[in-house]
Order: sequence, then C-alpha cells, then structure tokens
Amino acid sequence: MKKIIILFLLLASCLTTAEAQYKARGIKGGLAMGWQQWNGFQRQVLVGYQGGFLLEQVNANATSFFAELGYHLRGSAVRVQFFDINSGNFFQSTQRLRFHNVGVIVGGKKRQQLDNNMETYYMLGARAEYTVADSIDLYANMSNYIRRINYGVTVGGGLEIPIGKANELFFELTINPDFSQQVYMPPGVYYNRYTRQSQQVSEQRVINISLELSVGYKFLKPLYYE
Repeated sequence: MKKIIILFLLLASCLTTAEAQYKARGIKGGLAMGWQQWNGFQRQVLVGYQGGFLLEQVNANATSFFAELGYHLRGSAVRVQFFDINSGNFFQSTQRLRFHNVGVIVGGKKRQQLDNNMETYYMLGARAEYTVADSIDLYANMSNYIRRINYGVTVGGGLEIPIGKANELFFELTINPDFSQQVYMPPGVYYNRYTRQSQQVSEQRVINISLELSVGYKFLKPLYYE
C-alpha cells in the first residue's frame, strides 16, 4: 500500500506542475456495486460504498489529466443452501465476499460544454489497487489465495456544475473491470465452513468488476488565462 501512496504523490507532483488552465483538488464518494466472475460464472451483486481524493489538470479545449487515491469495495454475494444433518432441515445463507481495496487511478478526461456553463465529460484511466482487508470464509484458509495487488481500467463519464467562480459539483458513473485475478485457488480438497465438511473443489479464478456512482466537489485554482 505504501507504493500506491507514493505513486499517487508522484502523480500529484506532476499534475500540479504541468501547464494547464486550472488545477483542481476534490473529494468524491458514493455507491459501489460489485460483481465477480468465478470460473466464468457471475455471482450476485454486492452493494457497498467507495470514496476518495482527486487531483486534476484542467484543460478546457484539450484532454485533462487526473489522479485519484481512494477506497473501493470489491466483491460479490451468493445465496447458499445446505442441509444440516443434526436437525434434518435445509437452511439458506447469504455469503458476502468483500475485498476492501485502496488504489490509484490515473488517466484522462475529455469535456463538452453545455448550457449554463455546465460540462459533460468522459474518462479513461489505468488503475492499481491493494487489498488491505477481506471477509471471505467459504473455505478454510481461503484468504491465503488472495492476490493483494490487482490492476484494471476505469471507464466512465460525468456532469460538472459550477458553484460560484472557483468550485464545482460533479456527478460521475464509472465501470471498473479488473484484468488480474483477485483470487486464485488451485484444485484440491478444502473444508467448507457452511456444509462443515471437506470436499473436492475445482480451480477457483475470481475476477472483479464493479459499477460506481459518485458525487463530488472540486476546488479550482486558475494557473493562467488565455
């Protein structure tokens, strides 16, 4: 995680010294909806929260560059039904497989002017994340197979609304697919905590994908005027 923070600080230094019309600092946060591909099969949605800090080099008529440091909830949910030998009854339980990730996104934005000085934009960024905590307990010792550093892309767009002369409110929607595997567990015999039995398990390859809806606030500082 230290490497990710250092990378963010280096990116921040580059952005604040680059030539632009404005530099911006801001915060954002909102809803996160996560899915995971388990060996090609998609699990159910996991709903949670996300948020972070951003720096941006704002160019009105060209591509703007940005860097973000934030927290992202990744994971999925699945309903499990099992039979309890002792009671002779079937039970249903919902598993929530959570990965608490801290990461950096760096990329570009392209803007389009609307009426009343509002602007829309679309964005594309490269993303790296570090898993600081998890809550997966389907099989004993499953945490040993978690990949702590993951990477992917962030694609999305948003709407910026000026507040006074030096601030902006913005709304943003992004989709965040990973290229790396959050979990890789080789085939073998594992103890299932829900059935309370050891069982043969096939290879497990887990890939994250999430949808994030954010609201944020940016503070603008002019660098020069044309």
